[in-house]
Amino acid sequence: FASTHAPEEVMAISIHIALKADFPNLLSIIVPRHPNRGEDIATLSLEKNLITARRSLKMSPRIDTDIYVADTLGELGLFYHLCPIVFIGNSMGTIPGGGHNLLEPAWHNCAILSGADLHNFSVLANEMPALNSCIIVNDYNNLKEKIKVLLEDKKLQETMADNARTYVLQKQSNGLQPIIDAIAPTCKSAGIL
Repeated sequence: FASTHAPEEVMAISIHIALKADFPNLLSIIVPRHPNRGEDIATLSLEKNLITARRSLKMSPRIDTDIYVADTLGELGLFYHLCPIVFIGNSMGTIPGGGHNLLEPAWHNCAILSGADLHNFSVLANEMPALNSCIIVNDYNNLKEKIKVLLEDKKLQETMADNARTYVLQKQSNGLQPIIDAIAPTCKSAGIL
C-alpha cells in the first residue's frame, strides 16, 4: 500500500486481516505518503493484535510480521521492487485525493491497483486499465477481492505487471522525441547540434 493517506491505512490493515486466513504468510507493507504518520499507523496495527515493524525504527520484518510500516523517505522504489502487487494511495476516500503516480510501480514491474479518484492522473487512469496494466477499484470490498484474485493467480499478476512495464516503456520512448523536437531549433542556433 504505497503513498497512503488516512483512512487508507485502516483499509489496508482490515484487508490484511481478511486475507490472512487464506494467505497465512502474508506480509503487508504500508508506505505512508507522510512518514511522520508511521507511529499512528503502527498503533492502528498493534491495536488489532498484528505483529508490526517500523522501518524508521530500523526494525526488519520477521517471518511472522503482519504489517511493515515503511515510514522513511526516498525508498519507495525499493518497496515497489520488492512487492509484486501494489495499491497506490490518495485515491480512495482521502483528502486531498487525486491519486499518485502509477508509472513508478509500472517501471518496477508491479501489478497495480488504485482507487477511482485519480483526477491528478486522468490520462493514466484512462489508458492503463484499458491495457490491463492497472485495476481501478471503487471500494474496500472491491479492493480486497481484486488483491485476493491477484494473490491466487500468479499468471494474471505477471501479465498485469508485464503490461504495466510495457506501458511505461512506451510512455518513456514517446515522451522524449517531442522534447528533442522542441529544443532542437534553439540547440542548432546555439551551435550545440
